[in-house]
Amino acid sequence: MKPFFIEKLFKLILCIGLIVIFIFSFILMFISYRSGGTKVFRNPEIVGIEESRKPDNIDELVRGKIGYNIPDTMEIDKYYKAIVTISKALDDSILFMSLNNIGFIEGEIMISSRVKVILKDPTGDKNETPSGKNFEINALSTEEQLVDDILNTKWNWNIRPKRAGQNYLMLNVTVKVLDYLGENYRDIGVFEKKIKVKSSGIFTIKKFISDYWQFLLTACVIPLLVFGYKKFNERGKKNDKPKPIGFKG
Repeated sequence: MKPFFIEKLFKLILCIGLIVIFIFSFILMFISYRSGGTKVFRNPEIVGIEESRKPDNIDELVRGKIGYNIPDTMEIDKYYKAIVTISKALDDSILFMSLNNIGFIEGEIMISSRVKVILKDPTGDKNETPSGKNFEINALSTEEQLVDDILNTKWNWNIRPKRAGQNYLMLNVTVKVLDYLGENYRDIGVFEKKIKVKSSGIFTIKKFISDYWQFLLTACVIPLLVFGYKKFNERGKKNDKPKPIGFKG
């Protein structure tokens, strides 16, 4: 009986020991997985794909520079050029490459490798066109462009004021960054400027006179001729009246 009992007890202890070892191993693996260690239960191929999708440094936000030159005084119906230049380089010689920096306002902003710049008349449609009631705006470059630290990237517009008075333009800069999986882009606003523009109507008056001077001259001369002719006739009639008897001229 004793050998049989000892054999059963030994098997029981062995089974309990194996169960304890298994539970302890499972706990260790779970702790390692949660703490960022080796991912025991993840497919190595899937892990490699996920790692390759993580955003590179090029898509992270970095310091950069912006310069913009938008006239603050314009005349109605004349076209003006607006320019924005952006670079990851913090060097003005790169920021203003192939540009004359006179008249530019500059500053530092946070940017990524994909930047979108929009110049709009706030009185216009928010989604359709940059033009509005006060300004006609024609973009001469693509809204979204790549930016690096070797060259500058430029945006250009032609602007034509439509109304006289003090009006405003909105300059917006957004950047695109990848999410943590590297699958989708997010737009982040990094710069917004409300620019006051004074539009004068002097050019409109000058242009009207230049285009219609013949009409204006005719409109002024003809009434003067008619008035002079009437005065001449009235004077002639006075002189033709018969003189009273006994009147000595």
